[in-house]
Amino acid sequence: FSGNPKTYRVSPIDEPALQRFRDLRAEAGIGPAVIHTSYLINLATEDEKMAKNSLRLLENDLAVAAAGEVAYVNTHLGSYGTGDRKAGFVRVARALEAALERIRPGVTLVLENSAGSGDGIGASLEDLADIVDAAGAASLALERLGLCLDTAHLWGAGYDLSDERGVDGVVQRIDELIGREHVVMLHLNDSRTSLPVEVFSNCKTVELFLNGKSLGAKSSAESTNGMFRWSVPFQAGELKAVGSRDGKTVQSRLVTAGQAAR
Repeated sequence: FSGNPKTYRVSPIDEPALQRFRDLRAEAGIGPAVIHTSYLINLATEDEKMAKNSLRLLENDLAVAAAGEVAYVNTHLGSYGTGDRKAGFVRVARALEAALERIRPGVTLVLENSAGSGDGIGASLEDLADIVDAAGAASLALERLGLCLDTAHLWGAGYDLSDERGVDGVVQRIDELIGREHVVMLHLNDSRTSLPVEVFSNCKTVELFLNGKSLGAKSSAESTNGMFRWSVPFQAGELKAVGSRDGKTVQSRLVTAGQAAR
């Protein structure tokens, strides 16, 4: 962080200190360096004051990076709250346009995926692809824009990274949607959270079983547009969804490739 990550306050840029930081990194052979932006930044918000403060924090970090020859500034995109999702994307695009207009040579703005909250932007690879596409359509400097993938956030958003097959699937999806050349950074985090499991069905009730043990039944009233969701701890074996509608029962099963690596 270039300052306190939990305040909107911005301090004057201490160029001599940043130059010492640059020289010490060079002596130690450490590089490239990264600034993570404040946790308060929300580029998707409809709150005008918050949006203004968020852009000011982001632009300050970009200026600090330039002064200290820090290659990357990494930020989350934020949440659109109770407002319209598409409008949130528009606000993010406008903020990125403003930031990239002022970015200095040698600095890349990096967008990090988020953990998958319902009103957040950037949790899915599709979100990130849409943002990159929008930036390209607006003729923004894509060479100054990169992506960071946080493994804990990917897991929290429902991407199974528990084995080689899962990782290969995520990489393939990145290539299909975005292109791995846009991924300039990985944030390698473990996660204590369970993996979200989503079942799409037009049944009135759906019950999920893990190795024969029920994880609970959910009614259509608890679903969102036919999506039933459970939080499931990883366990090798069989995951089975059983649905019923009009006296008929249907089921779908998924068998894991094997035991977890650890």
